[in-house]
Amino acid sequence: EGGACEARAGTVEIDAVPVQNVGGRTERATGGPLSRSVRAVGRVDFDETLLARIYPKIDGWVETLMVDKTGAQVKKGDVLLSIYSPQIVASQEEYLLALKNRKTLGNSSLEDIRRGAESLVKSARLRLQLLDLPQHQIKALEQSGEINRATHIHSPFNGVVIKLGVQAGQYVTPKTQLYQIADLTKVWVYTEEIGRASCRERV
Repeated sequence: EGGACEARAGTVEIDAVPVQNVGGRTERATGGPLSRSVRAVGRVDFDETLLARIYPKIDGWVETLMVDKTGAQVKKGDVLLSIYSPQIVASQEEYLLALKNRKTLGNSSLEDIRRGAESLVKSARLRLQLLDLPQHQIKALEQSGEINRATHIHSPFNGVVIKLGVQAGQYVTPKTQLYQIADLTKVWVYTEEIGRASCRERV
């Protein structure tokens, strides 16, 4: 009516005057991928959930340092160092005595005596486990009857040593951080585009 025409559905109309004022142009829409190149500064950092700080549970002296530099790659179970600890030696002696006692009293006709000997073995073994004497060293102690002078400290996973806190011969306590090891299978990338907020992405 009145000479006006009705626009088709989906049509967007903009008054010509504002378009001319801002120097706007029109172009027929076509299908295609949308992409934009972004130049930004990035920083790669460790994933805090995949970082291990290794401390001993015993007092003692570092006898052998198998991994002695930062940047070294280690695998899960690798021996990092060995520590001589009088506490571990004494606990091993107690365990051997408990095993000997069980062998002697294992055939006793009194159930309480047999049960007591078995309980002593279990408590002595548990003490070694709580002090982090590795399972393979406990097994070797049981089989050979010979005390392990040095306690092994193992890597908890595959990773890279990012901090070394000890030297061979050093006296250590449970407060001494021996190593920091990072698992680099996943890392954080911090990026910041000029004029925009920074962001963090796990890769």
